[in-house]
Amino acid sequence: MDSVGIAARIFGIAGVYGLIVLLPLFFVEPWLAPPPSRPEDYYGFLGSATAFQLVYLTIARDPVRFRPLMPVAVLAKLSFFVPMAILWAQGRTPSRCWRSRRSTS
Repeated sequence: MDSVGIAARIFGIAGVYGLIVLLPLFFVEPWLAPPPSRPEDYYGFLGSATAFQLVYLTIARDPVRFRPLMPVAVLAKLSFFVPMAILWAQGRTPSRCWRSRRSTS
């Protein structure tokens, strides 16, 4: 597979995964404990993050055309991972944030 095909696959997977993770969160707010103190921030974040997943899917459709967006898209994914890694290293976030449901007992 060439580099364009690899980029298309990576960004496609990133977009689909993001939608799978984010879309259900629009419907669970009534069951969150404690409920969000600022629901406008909760839904605002979800809306922005969901919209950006469409950017990943757009890049996946034509990686050559949308190559200038790739560094921004990677930065968007890292903007969650890097702070979580730092917080975990400092002991400020539970280790369950790093495990999948299958690895928990």
